Amino acid sequence: MFRFSPIGSETFLHEIPMAVRASLPESVVVKTRNGAIFTRSDGIVVILDRLGGIWRFFGWGLRLFPRSFRDGGYRAVARARYLFFGPPADVCPLMTQEERRRFDW
Repeated sequence: MFRFSPIGSETFLHEIPMAVRASLPESVVVKTRNGAIFTRSDGIVVILDRLGGIWRFFGWGLRLFPRSFRDGGYRAVARARYLFFGPPADVCPLMTQEERRRFDW
C-alpha cells in the first residue's frame, strides 16, 4: 500500500525534483501515484484516506478544519511525540526483511 524512502536517500532525490525539495518543510512528504506531493497535515490526510476504513473517516474529519489549524496540530504532536511514544532508543533497531522491502533506498 505504501513505499517509504528516507529524505535524502537516492530514491527520494531521484523522485522529488530539486526545485520541489528546496521548498519542502522538515515534515512527512507524501507523493501520490499521479505525482502530487503533500506535506504536514495534508500528507496525513492522504495517508488516512489510503488506509481506508475508519481511518478514511478520520481523514474526512480533518478536512473540516482549515490547513493552518491542522498544521498547528501536526506541529504540536511532532513536538510532543516523545511524551506520547517515549524517547528513541540509543540504537536504531535492525529492520526485518519484510520491513526492508517496504523502503526504497
